[in-house]
Amino acid sequence: MRRVSSFRVLLVAGALYALGFGANPALSQTTAVITGKVTAEGGRPVGGASVFFPDFHLGANTAPDGSYSIRLPEDRVKGQTVQLTARYIGYSPVQHAVTLNAGTQEQSFSLTRDVVQLNEVVVTGTGSATETKKIPFAVGVVSADQLKETPSVTALGGLAGKVPGVSVLDASGEPGAPPAVRLRAATSLTGTQDPLVIIDGAASHFTLADINSEDIERVEVVKGAAASSLYGSNAANGVIQIFTKRGANNPEGELVVTVRNEMGRSQVPKLVPRAEAHAWQIDAQGNYLRTPGGDRIAEPDGIADNPYKIIYNPQKEALHTGTFLTNYISAGQRKGTTNYNASFQNTKTDGILFGIKGYNRQNVRVNLDQVFSDRLDASYGLFYAKSNNDQTTQ
Repeated sequence: MRRVSSFRVLLVAGALYALGFGANPALSQTTAVITGKVTAEGGRPVGGASVFFPDFHLGANTAPDGSYSIRLPEDRVKGQTVQLTARYIGYSPVQHAVTLNAGTQEQSFSLTRDVVQLNEVVVTGTGSATETKKIPFAVGVVSADQLKETPSVTALGGLAGKVPGVSVLDASGEPGAPPAVRLRAATSLTGTQDPLVIIDGAASHFTLADINSEDIERVEVVKGAAASSLYGSNAANGVIQIFTKRGANNPEGELVVTVRNEMGRSQVPKLVPRAEAHAWQIDAQGNYLRTPGGDRIAEPDGIADNPYKIIYNPQKEALHTGTFLTNYISAGQRKGTTNYNASFQNTKTDGILFGIKGYNRQNVRVNLDQVFSDRLDASYGLFYAKSNNDQTTQ
């Protein structure tokens, strides 16, 4: 009896082993893997593009070489045909019909520039993410690539010349001072003309001088009062929404590090012209010829063509060439359901006034996103800035 019992135990254990480990190859064969590459004009790889299944809310971002890989679990693989979409900022999205069968298949995409940007997705002035062609008002979008073309010390300085109808004015020559942005004509005689500024979904009523332009992912601009229906009377002068960089667009599992150092000089291109000659008679040494009473003798022709013997220029004494220096470093990563982006910047601007230390700023920003389930996710943001402006209005 004992031998029979032992044999039955071994038989049951063998059956469990066959069901457990022996079934895994069969299960893996029902998994679908979609791979491919996303390229732009001329075959240039597009890194950071989003490739996803809209029906499943499942996708991946491309690596720097444009490649991607999406694995679908067996419960999603039923031989049906679904749409696979590739999207990248500034390009028209492309969709491919994919039949989900077990195994590996390749789907590559070639993106083209979206000249009129009708397919660009915006969230400012809308209840949710909406393509620009589906909204009844104009929304200007400035991406991080456009901001890099003309980097600015202030967050909104890079908007100049990039959004139609937006005026960016320097309120003063003070280093580090935020510019004045005008999206429409004056709406009040005594009230403010500044638009409502929203940073990562939170309205900001403070100065933007301490926000680093390198941390901006994109800027959305709604001119006029089109967004007042969502943001209230504070948006009567328009809305500027700033989105800071996060790690969601980074390739899976890859640490992306950005380092930028910039150094330059600030100087007055032209001084105010001064009179450096006079119309009095002088001798060979440049001294005035005088009458017996001590008065200076004027030139007969009255032309001021005799140079002063000693010239003092107060403009050259007070103004000098100043330097500015910017050091920036950021690190971001996306791994599974977690992504983060951390950055640090040091900025120093001397200005052009002699004897004044200038503008110094150090700021730190950390953004963290965590997805707990299909219905629950959390986003965290930390920002710290320290600045010192030892300047008078220049």
